[in-house]
Amino acid sequence: MMDGPRLRTGAAVVVVGALIVAGFSTLLYGEWVSAQPDPWAEVVGSVNVQGWGSFGNVVYDPVNRQVYVDSARPGSWYPGQNVTILNPATGRIVGSVPAGPEPAAMTVDTRNGNVLVADSSSAYGGWAERFNITELSGSNNTPLWSTPLDFIPSALAFDPVNGLVYVGGYGNPSFANLTVLDPATGEIVAETRGEASAVAVDPAMGLVLFANTTRGPPTVMVMDGNTQRLVKNVTTGTEPWGYASPSMAYDPQTGEIFESGVSLSNVRRASFSVFNATSGFVAASDVPLPGEDGIGASIVYDGQNGRLYALGWECGGGSSGSGCVIAIDGRTHAILGTVPVGSEPNSIAFDPQNGDLYLSDSGGARVWFVSTQAAAPPPLTSLPNASGLLLGLALGVVLVAVGAREMWAGRQGGEHRVPEWVRAAERAEERASRTLFEKPSTWFLMTLTVLGAILLLALLAG
Repeated sequence: MMDGPRLRTGAAVVVVGALIVAGFSTLLYGEWVSAQPDPWAEVVGSVNVQGWGSFGNVVYDPVNRQVYVDSARPGSWYPGQNVTILNPATGRIVGSVPAGPEPAAMTVDTRNGNVLVADSSSAYGGWAERFNITELSGSNNTPLWSTPLDFIPSALAFDPVNGLVYVGGYGNPSFANLTVLDPATGEIVAETRGEASAVAVDPAMGLVLFANTTRGPPTVMVMDGNTQRLVKNVTTGTEPWGYASPSMAYDPQTGEIFESGVSLSNVRRASFSVFNATSGFVAASDVPLPGEDGIGASIVYDGQNGRLYALGWECGGGSSGSGCVIAIDGRTHAILGTVPVGSEPNSIAFDPQNGDLYLSDSGGARVWFVSTQAAAPPPLTSLPNASGLLLGLALGVVLVAVGAREMWAGRQGGEHRVPEWVRAAERAEERASRTLFEKPSTWFLMTLTVLGAILLLALLAG
C-alpha cells in the first residue's frame, strides 16, 4: 500500500523546492541581464567633409590604418573629384587625392594597403565618357596607374586569395561589364558579359558574387575565382539596385553571403537576403530592415562579434534626418537592434583592429565613428548577489530531489491490503516514533529559515 503521510510530505517538499528554484533562477537571470552592456554600440565622434555629395563611399585600409571617403565637387549634387583620407585614431583629415570627376566605388588591396577607385564620370550625364579604375598607394596616397573601362563601374571587390580585383558595372548589357583586374599592373585579365551593382568575394570557396542589375527576378551571378567564368545564378529576395549602391558581405563563420538592397514587397524599405554561394540555398529572403526608406543599403561583417551591420534611413518612426546603424546576428539572421547615427548614412566600413565602424553620412557631410566594443557580459561569479542566489538555487534543487525521493518511497510503501483500523494504528505508532527531523513541520520550518537567511545575505551583499 502507499504511505500517504510520506507521499504528502514528499510532495510538499517538492513544491517548496520548485518554488525556491524558480524564484532564485529568476533573480539570478534578472541580475545577469541587468548587468549586460547597453547599447551594443556607441557613437564616439564625427568629422566634417566639406562639400560632400549625395553618395559618399567609405573604405578602411587595415595596413596603413586610414579611412578613405569620396567627397564631392563644390556645388555638385553627385560625388566629386576627390578621395579624402582620414586618420581614425585622431579623427582628422590627413589628405585628399584627385580620383576622377565621379568616384563611384572603392576597395582596398589588403596585402599592401593600396586603394582602388572606380570613376564613373558620365553616370549622370554632362561629362565625356571616361570610365576608369585608378590605384592609389596606401603609403603616400599617390596614383600608381589608371585603366580605362568601356562601361560604368559601380562596384569593386578584392580577392585576398588570388590577389585580383573584380569590377561590376552597367551600361550596354551586351558589353563585358564584369571585369577582372590585376592590381599589380592594372591590366585586365578577364571580361564577362553581364551587369552588376554589387560585388563580394567568398575566399574560402574561391567564388566571386555579382548582384545582377538587369530586369527580372533578383539574382546573384556566381563566378569561379580560378577560371573567371560564371558558373551559376542564385535567385534571392532582395532587389540589388536602388538609389544608393547596394552591398554584399561574406560571413566566414557560416559561409553565407548577406545581400542588402531594396525590398521587393515595398520599394520604400530596405531589406536583406542570405544565401550560400556554393549550394545556392537561400536561408533568408527579403527580410525587412528598420527604417522607412530603402536607400541606405550597405552592409559589412564584424568577425569579432559575429554580427553584420547595415544602414537605415528615417529610423525614428519615419521622421526625416534620423539615420541608424542596424546590427544583425550572423547565425540567426535576427535584427539585434539599432543605434541612431547621422541623418542619411550611405556607406559603412569595419575596422577589425579595434571594432569600430566608419559611416559616411551624405545628408550631414560627415564621417561618423561608432564603437562596437561594448563591455563583455560579466561572469555570474562577478555579480554582487551571485553567491547567495546560487546557494539558494542549489538548496531548491536539493529539496526537489529529497521530496521526489520521499514521494517515490511513499508510493512504494506496500502492496497488500489491510483493514483501515490497522493502518490507523500504524500511522499513530509511526507519528509517535518519529524523531524531530522526520516530521514534515520541521522540514517546512527549516526550509523557511534557510530561505530567509539566504535572502538576507543576498540583500546585504548587494
